[in-house]
Amino acid sequence: MLPWGAQAATPPFQAGSINPSIHHFHDVYYTLQHNSYDYGSTLTSWLDQGFRSVELDVIDKEDWEDNANGPYVSHGT
Repeated sequence: MLPWGAQAATPPFQAGSINPSIHHFHDVYYTLQHNSYDYGSTLTSWLDQGFRSVELDVIDKEDWEDNANGPYVSHGT
């Protein structure tokens, strides 16, 4: 049984096979349910909500370098 969040967010289609001669990684990646542009305080919260793919961008440059609490994981610039 899927976690409640996963049940609510599961799309009404079935996964199929990928043909590497016509499907590219970036095509497949954007079809996966993931947390793009969402914010949260823990990594496990995304998995508990049923996300199958979690996108993490680590910011460790410019002003973030001097912050004692950095580096940060974020999405965006």
